[in-house]
Amino acid sequence: MNGIAPKRGDFQYIVDQVSNKLMVWRAKQLSFVGRVTLAKSVMEAIPIYPMMTNEIPKACLDDIQRL
Repeated sequence: MNGIAPKRGDFQYIVDQVSNKLMVWRAKQLSFVGRVTLAKSVMEAIPIYPMMTNEIPKACLDDIQRL
């Protein structure tokens, strides 16, 4: 790590990607179980690379959890 703490805004794109995917799926009137399955899939897939290479601020992780 380079000694500079990551900022929430640096990772907002991850929160936005998760939010956008979930909004599209809600619009398609999927069942609750279907939405949960898709939400888990996207939330596990989108942040994998950034989380492997950077420490994501807790505020961003909390935002994703709320979605």
